[in-house]
Order: sequence, then C-alpha cells, then structure tokens
Amino acid sequence: MNSCLELTFLGHQTWLVQGGGHRVLIDPVLKPTFGLPGRAECRVWPPRAIDPNLMPRPDAVVLTHEHLDHFHLPSLDLLDRQMPVYTGPLLPAPVEEAIAKLGFTVRRIDHTQPIELGDLRVTLYPAGARTLFWEDRVVQPCLQVGDGPAVFIAVDADPSDLYLQQVAEGAQPGPRMAVVSNNSQIVPPGMPASSVNLLPGTDGTRHKTGLSVLNQLLLDVLAPLDGIKDVALCGNGFLPPASRHGPFLYSDHPAMAAAANGLQNLFHVHGPRPGERLMVPESPAEKVTSDQVSWVRIDEQFEYESLVSHATFLADPGTSNSPRSPTSSPTRTRPSRS
Repeated sequence: MNSCLELTFLGHQTWLVQGGGHRVLIDPVLKPTFGLPGRAECRVWPPRAIDPNLMPRPDAVVLTHEHLDHFHLPSLDLLDRQMPVYTGPLLPAPVEEAIAKLGFTVRRIDHTQPIELGDLRVTLYPAGARTLFWEDRVVQPCLQVGDGPAVFIAVDADPSDLYLQQVAEGAQPGPRMAVVSNNSQIVPPGMPASSVNLLPGTDGTRHKTGLSVLNQLLLDVLAPLDGIKDVALCGNGFLPPASRHGPFLYSDHPAMAAAANGLQNLFHVHGPRPGERLMVPESPAEKVTSDQVSWVRIDEQFEYESLVSHATFLADPGTSNSPRSPTSSPTRTRPSRS
C-alpha cells in the first residue's frame, strides 16, 4: 500500500488532499471571489482560475467552519451531490440547512469518528482551548494513509489540545507536515485594518512585521510538535474589499518560506502558490517534492497589475486608487510579492 499524501493548494485555505486512491476537498472556495457581491467581495490572492471539470473528483468534502472564506455555497454548487460533506459538531444549524438545500448530505462528526475513505483516514479535532470565541467552532483535520506520514492542518485556531495530548501520549503519531494559516492580514500603516476575521477596524497592525508573523506561525504555534519535518503556509489569500493597497503585507508565502528556511533548520517551510501540489513521501528520509497541476491557472495579468499598484501605493500612498488601475507604467522589473 502506497501511504504517501498529496496536497494540492487551491488558494487561501482550500486544499485537495489525495491518499490511498481517495481524495478529500477541504474548505472549497473554487470561484475567483468569495463574500457578498458588491458589498464585501474578496478576490482570492494570488488570483487564479480553477477548472472544476478537470479537477479530480473528490470522494468527500470537509468543512472546518462556516466563515465566509471557508464556507462558499457557489463553490459547493459546482460539486457532485453524491459526495458527503463532513463537518464538526458545532456548525450552526442554518449553515447545515443551506448545504442540505443544495442536495448534499451533511455528516457531523467529532474526533472519535474518523472519516475513512478506503485507507485514507481523516480525523477532525476540536480547536485549542485558547482559541478566540468566534473561531471556537473550528475543526482541524489530521490526514493519514495507513501507518504512513500524517499531515495536521492547524486551520484558523490554536492547535487542538486534544490532538497535542494524543501525540504526546503516543496515541497518535507526530505529523510529518503541519499546515499553518497566516491570518495576520497586516495592512500598510494608516490604512483601515481587518486584522481579525475580516472585521474592519482601526490600524492596530503597524508594529507587526514579517518576522513576528513567522515567529508566531513557526515557533509559537508549532512549539508542542517537536520533531516535525515540514511546514506549509496558507491563508492571507485574498484582497480586502475596495482595497487601495492591494494584497496584505507578508502574504507572499514563497518569499516568507524562503526567509524562514534561511533563518532556521528545524524544518523545511513550503510556501505554495495556487495549483502547486506537495507530495509527502512514505519514507521520512525522503524530501517533500512539488509540481504544478494543469487545472489551476494563475491570472498573471491581474496579478501583475495588482503588484504594480501595490508597489506604487507603498512608494506614495496618495497616488494609487485601486489595485486594478496602477498609476504608473509597468516597469521592466516585476514587483516583488509583499
């Protein structure tokens, strides 16, 4: 039995995970945007187009919680109604009803009832006790094929105390890879901030840096998981509605991963872009490799225009009106992804 896992990153916090000949789609946001059209609509960043007709068919969907960047009815509407939607015990009833109205069967489970898709096992753990109340309904998936390497997705909450306890006691193997979500949402100084759960507020993030983000994600969050070999970054993957500054600062995960790998040797950090597939091998001696799937395409023109606008705004915040309309001509050097 081949016990390797393949994780295809589809943008923000959406993953298609394959193992043992089966697939599970986690928090599907498959459209270019999510949110409330015309009011609070967010463009997925980096911008990408997913061809749902070419995407390998999942056997099941996992919904970790109901926040609008994870729960997206138009994306669910693209999927085969025969696949079940698994979620945790605390999902609000109106959300379950909305999914059921599309024709799906919703199955609420907890950590005592692993999802078994052939040899692929998915266990949904409750959020850690220190998680803020608006995220405390989150479940965090741990995926494994047989006795192969485990991948723990520590989405949008403190790592599950129950999972950490089981790992410490030897009831569960330590994960080969952890996926951590960068929810820093840091904006340039002076701009309205949405630093917590997409809620607007004043700029309270001016003293946060990429170093503080990496320290929190890689050292604070992962401190209890000693011996982990690989970490994948996700999150921060949208443009705020009506943003003049374009993408959030420190949302360029390939650059963040490269910086992290140059500053420590505890584990290898991966910063996938949409469409990148990470292959976690059976053997702990082998490295995680990656390739690009053909059914996800980056919108390079929109990305380029947004990055030009982003660079223009940082140089002079008074001259940029929108990420789509850069006020200076594109330069020969491609702007870096902040």
